[in-house]
Amino acid sequence: MRGTTGLTAVAENGRASLSVLYVSHDGMLEPLGQSQVLPYLRELAERGAQITLLSFEKPADLADCVRVDALSAQLSQGGIGWIRLCYHKRPRALATAADILIGLARAMLIARRERIAAVHARSYVPALIAWGLKRTIGTRFIFDMRGFWADERVDGGLWPAGGRIYRVVKWLEHRFLRDADEVVTLTARARCIVEQWKGIGSPRVTVIPTCADLSRFPAVPRAAASNGGGVFVYSGSLGTWYLLQEMIRFVEVARERWPDSSLLLLTRHQDEAREALQRSSLPADRVTLASVAPEDVPQWLARGDVGLAFYKPGIARRGTCPTKMAEYLAAGLPVVVNEAVGDSEEIIAGNEVGVVPESFSDEVFATTLDRLAELRADPELPVRCRSVAEAHFSLPLGVARYWNIYERIA
Repeated sequence: MRGTTGLTAVAENGRASLSVLYVSHDGMLEPLGQSQVLPYLRELAERGAQITLLSFEKPADLADCVRVDALSAQLSQGGIGWIRLCYHKRPRALATAADILIGLARAMLIARRERIAAVHARSYVPALIAWGLKRTIGTRFIFDMRGFWADERVDGGLWPAGGRIYRVVKWLEHRFLRDADEVVTLTARARCIVEQWKGIGSPRVTVIPTCADLSRFPAVPRAAASNGGGVFVYSGSLGTWYLLQEMIRFVEVARERWPDSSLLLLTRHQDEAREALQRSSLPADRVTLASVAPEDVPQWLARGDVGLAFYKPGIARRGTCPTKMAEYLAAGLPVVVNEAVGDSEEIIAGNEVGVVPESFSDEVFATTLDRLAELRADPELPVRCRSVAEAHFSLPLGVARYWNIYERIA
C-alpha cells in the first residue's frame, strides 16, 4: 500500500488509515528512540497506519552497520520505512539549522513520493519541518510537543532567559500550536497551560504520557518493609535538568536513620556520576554504579526498593513526564519525585504510590522518609504501584490515544 495511500485509504481492519511521516530529531539507535518511539510506531503500523520514519542519527551509531541493517530490516518487516539522516551537533545553532534545512528538503521529497497525508512531529525541531510542509503543500500537522522546549533550555542553563533564541522559539511555539491539526502533551498540567494561552485559538490537545512496555517488567514479590531504608534507585541521564547531588543527599539522610540504605545508580554518564559520588559521604560499599542496556533495566530495577527522580524546578517541569517514573511503578517501586514535575502530585501522591517533597532541605527529606516508611509498611504497595502504572503509563493506552488522533485526521 506504500506510495498509493492518502487520507481515505482503508486498512485491513476496515477502518480509515493514514499515510504518516513521523519525524524525530532523536535517533532510533539510541535508548530513547528504542523505548519511546519504536514501540508506538510498531503498534500503529500493526493497526494499519502507513508510516515512514525520518530520524536524525548520531554519526557513531550510523557507523555500526550491523545494528543499522538489523533495525532497518526489523522496521521493514513491520511495514515501516526508515529514512536516516545524520545528526549534526556543532556548532550548536548552525548544526540545528542545517538539520532543519536538510530534514525539510528530504521530508518534502518523501511527502510527494509517498503521498503523505500527515506529518507527526516529535518535539520542536521536527515541528518546524512539519509546519513548513503544512504551509507549503498542505499536509496535516501533528505537534507532539513533549514539553516546553524553550523553557527547558532556559531552566537547564543552556539559553539565557528572554534571549533572542528563546524569543524566536516561543514565537514559533505559538505558531505551531495555532496551526497544528492535533497537539499532544505529556501531562494534563501542560494541556491546561496550552489551552489558556491567548492567540492560538482552540487547539485539540490530547494528553499522552511517556508510556512503558509493562510486559518487560515482571512482577517481583516484595514483602512489606520494616523501615524506609533499603536500595534507592536512580535510572537515566545526568546533568542539565537532573539533580543527582540532591538525590545523593536524600540517601545520605536515609542512612543517618537506616545505615543499611544504599544507592543503585543506573546511567551511561559514568564520569559525571563518579564525580558527584566523590563529593558525597556515601561509602563505596553502599553504592552500585552501572551502565545498563535498555533491555536490562527491568532486571536491575528488581534489585531496588524505592525509585528517585529529582529535577530542577521551573515552568518547563510542568510538561515533564519522566519515563523512569513509569518504569519504577511497573517494577513495583514507590517513587520519590519532587513537586511540580508534571502530574506527579495527582498520580504519585494522590494514589499513595510514593512521596512528593516540596523542597530539597534535610528537614523535608526527613518528613519524606517518615511518609515513605509508612507507605512501605503496607504489603499492598507493590501491587498498587503496578496498578497505577497500568492505569496511566501502559503502552496500549498510549497507542490507543495516538490511533484516535490518526483516525480523526483520516
